[in-house]
Amino acid sequence: MKGRLDFQFRHPAEGLAWQYLAERGHRLIRHNYHCRFCEFDLITFAPDQSIQFSEVKAWQSSSLVHPLEGIQAQARRNWHRGAHLFLSEAQAQSAWPREADLAALPLDWGDCTVRFALLWVQNRAHPNGPAITYFDNLEI
Repeated sequence: MKGRLDFQFRHPAEGLAWQYLAERGHRLIRHNYHCRFCEFDLITFAPDQSIQFSEVKAWQSSSLVHPLEGIQAQARRNWHRGAHLFLSEAQAQSAWPREADLAALPLDWGDCTVRFALLWVQNRAHPNGPAITYFDNLEI
């Protein structure tokens, strides 16, 4: 199965986004998953038992374009295709991404609730580090 299982993220913002989700009870399934339709920065098992496909943006807060406006309609359609492909690959391969960590995953990946999210990591100077804005349950 494609995607990475390690915790070596390509971009620092992806690592920060993962820490943010982990603190909220998510468990990592894959990151940097590529398919012919799209790439997902993070695929996680959420506390509500859903599979969350996340895009991480590291735009500066001074940008005139809001990160949600940067997701084109074609990209949204491709996210659906990519999520379906990921789940069908996982089902076909009986792929339990991290057996020890994800024992609670449903036995039938096809029955999973799928959610899409965007995490905006703003690299502005802040006493507590970068600010993260979490857009959960995006309407795709």
